Amino acid sequence: MNKCKLNCNKKAAGIFAVLFAAVLIISGCRVSADNPAASGGGGHSQAPFQDTEYTVKGVRFMMKPVASVTGGNLGAASEQDNKPHTVNLSDYYISETEVTQELWKAVMSKNPSHFKSLPGAEKHPAEKMTWYDCAVFCNELTKLAGFTENDCVYYTEDTNTVYTKTDAKASKKVRMDAGKKGFRLPTEAEWEWAALGGTSHKWAGTDTEATLGEYAWYKANGHNETHPVKQKKPNGYGLYDMSGNVSEWCWDKYKAITGGDLGSDPQGPSDASLNNRSHRGGSYLENASPGGINVTSCQVAARISGSTNLFPSASDHSLGLRIARKR
Repeated sequence: MNKCKLNCNKKAAGIFAVLFAAVLIISGCRVSADNPAASGGGGHSQAPFQDTEYTVKGVRFMMKPVASVTGGNLGAASEQDNKPHTVNLSDYYISETEVTQELWKAVMSKNPSHFKSLPGAEKHPAEKMTWYDCAVFCNELTKLAGFTENDCVYYTEDTNTVYTKTDAKASKKVRMDAGKKGFRLPTEAEWEWAALGGTSHKWAGTDTEATLGEYAWYKANGHNETHPVKQKKPNGYGLYDMSGNVSEWCWDKYKAITGGDLGSDPQGPSDASLNNRSHRGGSYLENASPGGINVTSCQVAARISGSTNLFPSASDHSLGLRIARKR
C-alpha cells in the first residue's frame, strides 16, 4: 500500500507540474522586485519569450515580445526622411503601453507631466521629460524591477559610469551598452517594426483613415490633451497608442534615412556632430496624414523633423516614451 501511495503521489506531482507549466504558457510571466529570477536578469537562465508583467512599487506594466526578423521592410516612399529600407532585428520586448504617469512617479519620485491634474491622470502617459531623463528612468526602472545595476543599459560617455539624475541635469552624453538586459528606449527600427504590428498599415492598427479614431488619439479627436492608455484598440502585436496620444522618444540620433539595407539591429547614425534625438508616433496634436509644410502626422513611417523638440534637453506636453529591452 505504501508503494501504491508513493506512485500515486509521483503521478499527481507530475500532473501538477504539467498543469502549472500550461498556466504559465497561457497567462504569461509575472515579475516583481521580489522575484528577479523570472526576468532573466542578473545571470539567471533565459526566461520564456512571452508576455511578461512587472510590478514596481505596486504599479504594473506589461512587456510584449517581438520576434526577430530578417529583411524587415520599413519606411515609405512618401516620407522625405524615411525612405524604404530593410533591417534585421533580434528578438526584443517592447512595452504594451506608453509609460504612464504612475509608473514614472513610482520610479523617479516626481511627475513632470503637464496633464497631471486631469481626472485619472495616473493612467495617462507621462510627458514633459527630456531624452536625458528617459535614460535615467530606464536605469532606475531596471534596478527596481528585479535586475541589478550591472544590467543597466545607459552609461556616461566620459566616465563610463551608470547614468544618473545628476548626469541628466548636466546634459551629459549617454553611451548605450546594447548587450545589457535592462530597460531602455527602443531604437527607431524597433519602434517602427513594432508599430506596424505584422502588417504594412499606414497607422498602428489600421490602413484606413476612416477607422483611425478606433486606434489613436490624434488632432481630430484628441481635444488638445493626453488620454488614459489602453482606451483605443491595439495593433497586431497587442500594443496601444503606437499612433497618437504622445509622441515617443527613441534612442537614435536624428538623420534622414535615404533607403537601402541598414543591417542588423541598427542604432541610428553614430556621427559625433549630431545631437538631436528622434521621437515617433505623433501625438494628440498631429494630423492623420501630412498636409503641408511642417505639418506632421501620426503615420507609422512619419518622422519628426525640423523641430526644437528633437533636442535631447527639450521637453514637451505632447512627448513621452515607451520602453524596450533585449530578450
